[in-house]
Amino acid sequence: MFHAFLTAGSLDTRKITACMKENEEYLVPIHEFVKSVMLGSKRYYSERTSTVVNLFAIGDVERPSHFTRLRLLQWLYERRHESTPYGNGFMNLTRVKEYCSSIGISNSDKDSSIRRLIQSALIENDLRAQKFLEEAQAVRITPTGRYYLCNLYRMFSYIDLVMQDTPLLSHATFKTLESLCESSDMKQRFERCDAFIEYLADQEEEEMVSLDKLGCEITWRTRFVPRMRGAYEHDKKFIINKGYLRIEEEYTQKANFAEDQWRALDKGVVTGSDGVNWVS
Repeated sequence: MFHAFLTAGSLDTRKITACMKENEEYLVPIHEFVKSVMLGSKRYYSERTSTVVNLFAIGDVERPSHFTRLRLLQWLYERRHESTPYGNGFMNLTRVKEYCSSIGISNSDKDSSIRRLIQSALIENDLRAQKFLEEAQAVRITPTGRYYLCNLYRMFSYIDLVMQDTPLLSHATFKTLESLCESSDMKQRFERCDAFIEYLADQEEEEMVSLDKLGCEITWRTRFVPRMRGAYEHDKKFIINKGYLRIEEEYTQKANFAEDQWRALDKGVVTGSDGVNWVS
């Protein structure tokens, strides 16, 4: 993981070294670390090319839901201490599939979600193989899956990137994010995260209207977006209070000024510190 961070083409080493020169106690913030690992050398996040899974991906366009993967992880997490013939925490796949069917998850969504979670090691099967096998009979959540469920999906940096590869069921939200998606300005990154979280909250409430009628099992009633919003607001406050927002803005201003100077040099015109244009 650390190697992936250091070798990521998306890592802005100039900014980090500039910050370290100004402040020897500067620590790379977690949102920079997560962003670099998720993007690698790509400009945009895509689950197909990233080592990080998008938990809000849609597995069935006919019966779309952004929460299938989260619900599977939550259901297995709640049973992680149960002892079964397959081992602690292993749940029979028949029981898993019955749970999915009981809350309206389609067979296509169920199969694709389980397959993806196994391939990414968020859950493991009783054969301990990191791939979907027909002969496997049980699955359980892994430490990686627990980290995704309890931490990662709620982080600002994760939310800011996975929205790029998440199909949207609201045209209004799509237009809002489209106007902000190219921006690297921290304030606008917060704006698009706010809009994405609000969209997910609406989607979750729509689904809960149906789920609340099914029964009293706690997993059915689990709401993921409130947890997500709380952790995101904590990250947001931390970034602002620790001065990372100011650092980002100052670095961006300097970078933009340097870029303007290079363009001016190409044209044979340089702006001095006194604001006077000089022709070279």
